[in-house]
Amino acid sequence: MDKIKQAAERGVKVVVLRGQPETAGLEKENERFFTMLENTDNITILTSPRIFHTKLIRVDGLHSIIGSANLSRVSLFFNEESSYMVSGDCPIQRQIHEQLKAAIKVARSR
Repeated sequence: MDKIKQAAERGVKVVVLRGQPETAGLEKENERFFTMLENTDNITILTSPRIFHTKLIRVDGLHSIIGSANLSRVSLFFNEESSYMVSGDCPIQRQIHEQLKAAIKVARSR
């Protein structure tokens, strides 16, 4: 959380696309997470009307990390998770970009 806020304070534009929680009872924890990011310059939080299970970080259109880890203490320190990094201009990078644009479009149209 601190690193995301620090990046935003340096001028990095951060867009967080949040989905509906998959597991009952996680709403409170999700709200706590997003409340920490609210009202921070350069951070935009969009809400998808669907469950958004994808864990995706995209930087400057040239680097993407796709994986299974949630941004939670349990996922990052106790679960077995996997992530894949793609760098450079390649077909999969363009596919990631198009899928992310489509997801953001749905969230913004709400």
